[in-house]
Amino acid sequence: MPSAQEATEYLSPKIMADAHPRWRAADSQAGAAWGGFLAWPSLGVGALVDSNPSQAHGPHATTLGTRITPTVVVERESGVHATAFYGWADAQLYPARPDADQLDGRVGILHDWAVSRDLMVRLQGDLSQTRDRLDSREAVTGSSQGQPFQRRDATLAASVQKTFNHLFASVAGDVVHSSFAGGAVRTRDGAPGLSDQTAVEVKARAGYFLGPALFAFAEPAANWRTLDAVDDRSHGTRLVAGLGVDRIGLLGGDFYVGAQRQTFTRRPTNVTEPVFGGRLTWWPTAAWTVSITLDRRLDQAAVGTVGEPLGTPIDAVTETARLRFTPSRQWWGEAALFHVAVAYLGTTRRDQLVGVDATLAYLWRHDLDLTADLRLTHVESTLTIASYDRASATLGARYHY
Repeated sequence: MPSAQEATEYLSPKIMADAHPRWRAADSQAGAAWGGFLAWPSLGVGALVDSNPSQAHGPHATTLGTRITPTVVVERESGVHATAFYGWADAQLYPARPDADQLDGRVGILHDWAVSRDLMVRLQGDLSQTRDRLDSREAVTGSSQGQPFQRRDATLAASVQKTFNHLFASVAGDVVHSSFAGGAVRTRDGAPGLSDQTAVEVKARAGYFLGPALFAFAEPAANWRTLDAVDDRSHGTRLVAGLGVDRIGLLGGDFYVGAQRQTFTRRPTNVTEPVFGGRLTWWPTAAWTVSITLDRRLDQAAVGTVGEPLGTPIDAVTETARLRFTPSRQWWGEAALFHVAVAYLGTTRRDQLVGVDATLAYLWRHDLDLTADLRLTHVESTLTIASYDRASATLGARYHY
């Protein structure tokens, strides 16, 4: 499914045209037609075993459960306009441990307007709920209070992209309001929970094609963040420049370097750090796709460390390697390896997260897949209570139209 940032990320000049909310190419068969719309519904059900559903640092017991994963994409195309409604949920239910039940989900709308062949506008609205997913601002910092928490995000995003022969330019912005449930921090009304926050980001990208597929680009950005529970705000600027390859033969991607500066109202000094990153995608055959991403940036944790319960600046480095393979018409699979390193600036706390996600599916009949999912998570922190290990596996089936 599309991420909340999909409308504002430009990893190549054509990323907006290529992005699509269908969650897998295997689901691109004809959808269910209804009143000018096409729909692709699916439902997955499986038996679940989880070694540590509460993400406890101390002793914990393996728990059995059920996993239910409905998804749907509804599309309508009419000339220069294309609209997609999407939604998914991931319910993990543990009859013997109802306190560990988990419900993640996302719903949204994505609208593309091709004003002309060289001018595209994208609008997106998105609501999501997650608990300690593989994300440096959630999985690692979320355990700083010694227990998982739910994070809910409401996102509005817009972007415009224009090409001029060898030149291209884009402007994008998003507003994300985040609220939290769980943890030990108290909000203004005294209820237990974490401070709600609102983050705004605006960025632009301008570039020039040096050849048929090679391009150079620069990307300035600005951001503003407000914590609701206290008078705590931050703002910053970021400037990066890099080179990219739209696609040459079997390779595509880009890389960038630059600097980011953040100012915090509750801190006496500003923070300036180098940032860098990039993406490389390799298509060795039609059946295999390999992608590697690297990103280093400044951010602000909604949950801080000891002495900074309402948040602290973080320097986060995220590395991801993904593999997708479709060796035959009946088989397909995906695997991803994550590594996140987080330094809490101004403190001695350091976190490391290593995670593995893997899925294997077999097309048993035209509308039914047999599936196996595996997730491994290891978090190691200088704040001992934030460290934990977790392994979960699901065996089930997925119906799709």
